[in-house]
Amino acid sequence: MTLAVPYSDPSAGFHLYMDVGQLWQYYSEAGDEVEDIAYPTLRDRMRRAENRDQSEGGNE
Repeated sequence: MTLAVPYSDPSAGFHLYMDVGQLWQYYSEAGDEVEDIAYPTLRDRMRRAENRDQSEGGNE
């Protein structure tokens, strides 16, 4: 199974396109004890990448 996260512009490609098995390796069993900084970090990186990609006219 593949997880695909497209840019807001469908013709611009994907932020993330990876096998779910690969993604799971990044999760630990620490659970709720660890502050979740992954989503805000990923969100910010995706926004910067999308803005950069759109300004350069790229599509991935």
